[in-house]
This record gives sequence, C-alpha cells and structure tokens, in this order.
Amino acid sequence: MHFKYIAYADIHYDRLAAQCVTFEDCEEVERAVHKRVVEGGFDFSVFLGDRFLKRNPEDEIKTKADQALMGALNDPARHRNCGHFSLIGNHDWVTNSRRWHTSESLKLLNWEGKLEVMDTARTYSVLSAPVVIHALPAGFTFDFSKYSVNPNCFNLFVFHDMLKGSFMDDTYTMKFESGINVADIDRPEFDFIWAGDIHVPQRFPLVHTQGGYAGSVIQRTKADADRERGWIEIEVSGEPGAFEVKTHFVPTKPLFSCFTFEVGPETQFENLKILDEAVGNKRIEVKLVGRKVDVDRVADDPRWANYTELLGARKLDLARDYASESKDAVVDLSMSNSATNDLSLYLDSGFGSLGTLSKEKMFETLAQVEGD
Repeated sequence: MHFKYIAYADIHYDRLAAQCVTFEDCEEVERAVHKRVVEGGFDFSVFLGDRFLKRNPEDEIKTKADQALMGALNDPARHRNCGHFSLIGNHDWVTNSRRWHTSESLKLLNWEGKLEVMDTARTYSVLSAPVVIHALPAGFTFDFSKYSVNPNCFNLFVFHDMLKGSFMDDTYTMKFESGINVADIDRPEFDFIWAGDIHVPQRFPLVHTQGGYAGSVIQRTKADADRERGWIEIEVSGEPGAFEVKTHFVPTKPLFSCFTFEVGPETQFENLKILDEAVGNKRIEVKLVGRKVDVDRVADDPRWANYTELLGARKLDLARDYASESKDAVVDLSMSNSATNDLSLYLDSGFGSLGTLSKEKMFETLAQVEGD
C-alpha cells in the first residue's frame, strides 16, 4: 500500500487582515497548494477548516474564494479521482447553531468526487486511495461510535478544535486549559491525526497513534513574524498495523518580520540598518530597546515617516521597549532628604512621567507639605 496527500489549514480569506494579509495572498497560497497536488502526483488533499476570517464574509470575497478553489479542482491536469476534502471550522459556521456554513454553495455543485465538504461527524471514503477519513467538524462533540473504522484501510482522523494541553504560541510556553481531551482521540484505531484551528504547527503528545496541528498555511498576524507557516506533504507506505508515515513541511512566503535594535546614547537613526531584501513587501515591526531617553530620541526621528516607502514594506510599526533602569531613587522616605528630592530623582531617571499632571504644581504642593 502506498499513497500520498497534502494537508493544510486555516487560510482565512478576507479582503485585508492584520493590515497586511490580502485576499490575493490567500488565493496565491491555495492555488500553489493545488498546483503542487497536480505536479507532485498526490492522491488527494485535505483542508482542516476555516476558509474565511469572518463567519459571514463579503459576497465578493466568498465568490472569488469559491472560484479559486473550483478552478483548481477543475484543472484538466488533475486526476479525475483526486479528491479534495474540506473540513468545516468554527469560522466557517455562519452562526453557532451550525445550521449554515460558508461552503453550503460548494455542496450544491456536482463535483463527481472532486470535493467532499465534511460538515458532519462521520466517516468519509477516499476514492483515489485506500483511506477513510473520520471527520470531527468544529462544534461537534467527539463520539467514537459515529465512525466506521476500516481495518483494511489507512484510518485518518481530522478535527478542528482546541486540544487540551496544546500550545498557543511558538515558544511552547502557554497551554490551552480546555478543549478535547488527548485520551479521547489517542486511539490505535486512528493511524494518524491532523487538526486545524490552532495556527502554531505542533505534535500531539500521543501514545497509541501520532499527529498534530498542521498550523495555518499562511502567516496571519504579527505574532507569526519570522515563524514558518505552510502546508504538509504526507507519504504513507506499508500495511495496516505497520504503516510508515513521512511528513514534509513546505513553507509559504512570509508576510511579517520583526527587527530588534539595542539603542544606546550614541545610537543614531542612520546606525539602524535593515536589509531591503529582508523586508520584501511585508509588514515589519522595528523594536527599539534601551533607556527611555535613548529609545524616544531615535523613535521620534522624522525620517521614519518615509522609511516604509523606502523599504518597500506594506506597513512599518515602531515598538518602544524601555529597559528597566536602576537608580538611587529612594523608596523609603525615611531614608530620603525630602519628598521633593524623591520626585526629582524619579523624573530625572529617564523613565518617570507625571502624565497630565503639572510638574510645577506637584513641586509647589510638596513644598507646602514639607513647610508644614
């Protein structure tokens, strides 16, 4: 037994997201996925949910996204039985009642096995390979009795939801405290598991099977800056009970980047070098780290106003990261000469601020108190 397929997730079509990601970015990625399906001779493809960013997308965006998918699936070069299986995610349901989703129109077309919209918790058959897909769309509760395991096939389980204990960030430090329990899906009947919803690619802590989150197929926000996102190519060989699964990650073009600079007393605007090729039509963040007085001096340079166009970036964000500073400021007033002295030390520290309060009135008030 030998076959291969592509899995991808969370493309989130929209007109413009995070002030950077355009409809055209998403369309380019999805067309690239299906072009790879054809050119690589893959047997089928699986989308793991969330086609749109909004639950009720603009008509134009929905129509164009559907046309892009239809065009890819109707490519004459695509094998007749090379099906595409599209799982419904939480963003795909128009309301929480699960009465209508944004792929209903696709279901009405006669796809002749080219497209299967997986909007019900049940088992779906793959015509082009010895595979059955056990689908759990968003909003459904896991119930193993809903599925028909075929011991003579590769049993693939897919879901779109949070997995309890999975990570919500690329540093793998913050975990989800709620979601599907690992023990419920960690079954030897499932030969592999793929999931959508969480944009961070990661493996699940499974014992009886294997799998994980594919991650979003495209960078979605600044949190994805300099983190790889893309699709997964999977090759399966062997026989039931002894399958060998090989996965290959294919990154898509980055849309966000972050540059961090240490700023000191001698740092000038012209000292900060950002390579043009590292920006390349992306939204970038420039983070300036140092003492407040130094960071503000560099960040307030008027030349930043023209830097976005100069670099060819889609957008440029300046982030000020003030370093903690230690001064001989007195906290215990009993150890100070006076409260006025404390206030002076605080304001002279470089990170102190009175906000909208008047500095002069503050000192006048303190002088009156000390005079009493």
